[in-house]
Parts: sequence; structure tokens; C-alpha cells
Amino acid sequence: AEDEAETISAGIYDWRELGESEISGFHSDNYYENLKFPYPQKKGKYETLDEIKLVEGMTERIYAGLIDYVTIYGGEEINMNTVSWQVLTALGLSEEQAKVVEVIRRGVDGLERTLDDFFFQDRNMLIGKIVEAFDLKDEDLVEFTAVVEKISFSSDATIFRLKSHAGLVSRKENTSITCVFDTNDDKIIYWRER
Repeated sequence: AEDEAETISAGIYDWRELGESEISGFHSDNYYENLKFPYPQKKGKYETLDEIKLVEGMTERIYAGLIDYVTIYGGEEINMNTVSWQVLTALGLSEEQAKVVEVIRRGVDGLERTLDDFFFQDRNMLIGKIVEAFDLKDEDLVEFTAVVEKISFSSDATIFRLKSHAGLVSRKENTSITCVFDTNDDKIIYWRER
């Protein structure tokens, strides 16, 4: 499983890299050229979320488990008010610290998307709340702060992914729509119906 994860993460990175692959020992060009129905690597930015399915090693099962934790839209900053605890752990926070971030954001009622939700205004507020929750001191505080300082955080979002599911009890069909909306340009930048 770890080898599979490394192959896929290298493939996701390598798919968009311009020029020759910069990953030592990763020979993705041979993989794509030797498929039954070969296709070239993109060597450019991803245009749709579904393009990730073309990467070496990607399966429908892996894609379904991964898609809620990745995006191809926006910049390199991570929104501290919407990022999942799983992504925070991948960035270096402990699982316990990352889950506390989600708990703090939910506010007093413990529910997401309600009026009492807490929003981090900046990185220092995030650090302060975690330090307070864990009573971090000295060495632990320095270590935690160093991890958080390396993450490129934002406190607002301009691109949103919306999911809508519909179905009738009397019918077996269900419909699902995924939409990505850019509030800067007031336009839909991705639409997928299934």
C-alpha cells in the first residue's frame, strides 16, 4: 500500500511537470506510452479534477477516497477554516492537534456550518488556540510553531466545491452533481453530473 501511495503521489506530481521528469527513478513516460490505448502525459496544469484519473496507478476506488482531500483550483495556500484534519496531519500536525482544529471551528454547539462556528483570522490565532487547548510549553510549543509556520495558510476562500445528491425512493437512479465555483469571477469552473 505504501508503494502504491508513493507511485500515485509521484504520478500526480509528475503528470503536471513541464519538461523531463524531475523525480529520480520514476519512469512514467514509459508507462503511458506502453498502455493498450497510449496517451501522453499532460506536462502542464490540471484542467479538471477528473484528469487525476489518468495518472499512473489511479483507480476509481483510490480516486473516490482521495478527491475530497485534493484540489487543482486556487493557489498554494490552505484555508485554515475549511481544511480537513486529514490534510493537516499530512502537513505535519499530530492527529490530535488536527482534530482539535476542527472541534474549535465547530463552535460551542459542535456542529459544522452553524451560526456559532469559529473562524481563524490568521495563523497566530490558530497557534494560540492549539497552544491553549494542549497547554503547550517550551520545546513542544517551539516544535508546533515551526510546523505551522511552514504551512502556507489563508483565512478566506474564493473557490468553492459544491456537491448535490438527489434520488427518488421509487427509483433506483440517483443523480449527483459536483460543481466548482469561483467567486472572484462569478463563474462555474467545473461541472460534473453522474
